[in-house]
Amino acid sequence: MEKARAIRNKAIAPGKVLAIGDSIRTDLAAAAGAGVDALFIASGIHRHEAMSDGILSSAALACLFDGSGPPAIAAATALRP
Repeated sequence: MEKARAIRNKAIAPGKVLAIGDSIRTDLAAAAGAGVDALFIASGIHRHEAMSDGILSSAALACLFDGSGPPAIAAATALRP
C-alpha cells in the first residue's frame, strides 16, 4: 500500500485494492490483515484440495472457505495475460 501510495502520490483506498494469491494461510491472511479483498488462485498450493482434473470444485471450495479462515471474494483456476 505504501509503494502504491508513493507511485500515485496519494493514499489508495483499501476498497480499490485486490490481492491475488494461492495460499490461504499466507496470501489471503495478509489481504485480510490489510483490509483488502482477495482473489484465490486455485491452481496453486491448494490445487489438490480445490480442483479435480483441472476444474474448480464448488464443494471443495466450500470446505476450504468454511468461515474459519480468511475470505476470498472469488476464485479462479489461474491468471492469464
